[in-house]
Amino acid sequence: MQIVILGLVQGAAEVLPLSGAGFSAVARSLLGISLEDGPGLYGALIQLAVVAPICMVFHRDFRNMRQSTRLRRGRLPEEVRLARRTRALLVLGTIPMLLPVALTGALNRIGQSLPRVSMLLLLGGTVLFACDKVSRGSRDARSATLADGLVVGIAQAVGCVPGLSRTGLALSAGVAMGLSPAFALRYVFYLSVPALILQATAQILLCVRGGIQFQPAYVLGMAMAALSSYGALRLLRFLVRRDAAGGFAYGMWGAGMLGLIVYLIC
Repeated sequence: MQIVILGLVQGAAEVLPLSGAGFSAVARSLLGISLEDGPGLYGALIQLAVVAPICMVFHRDFRNMRQSTRLRRGRLPEEVRLARRTRALLVLGTIPMLLPVALTGALNRIGQSLPRVSMLLLLGGTVLFACDKVSRGSRDARSATLADGLVVGIAQAVGCVPGLSRTGLALSAGVAMGLSPAFALRYVFYLSVPALILQATAQILLCVRGGIQFQPAYVLGMAMAALSSYGALRLLRFLVRRDAAGGFAYGMWGAGMLGLIVYLIC
């Protein structure tokens, strides 16, 4: 049952403007699971499970980016030019992820402290709340610049700190740069695929070196994570279209307060 609960919670929190590592830490504390070992192999496998629903929802966009590499001569259709531009933004925005990947061990140590994670959840909620008040832009892939891609990529890298929100910070940065919420959302999830794969790979390598073994029950948790992340992604797209995603700040605050309460009474 613990495997299922953690899979559902982390799967949804990885996609929504929440915090996968932060919500997982609070959930593990409520379930009586020690935080000393960090997210471990199971947390990394959950991140890999989340990649599949993202690719499923945005499969046309990823297909267009892949196919745009095949056309090299003559006047290119606008769709191909946009796909190439988006692919360039994707590559640039992924570069900042190399830093949190290199600091995987240090980030794990942050995630082992419930009060520290709880305080970061409160901070992350405050940032989301403030960014929700920023006026909305209207720029899309046609007018997005390399600076936009780099800023969103840096925000995503910062959001990898346990307790902060990778999706939330990256989405807020895109909107603050003047991107339309709809395009910012798509771009953030384009970036999330290599980001999640890089994070999970680094964590798995640490676990292998530490002798941590795979357990068959993890497969069930991965399936639950894939289902919850798919539903969460559909919900987030619905809320962004209606400019109603700012309420996730309250979820961050609630999780942060719950984490502090659990720490104080346990």
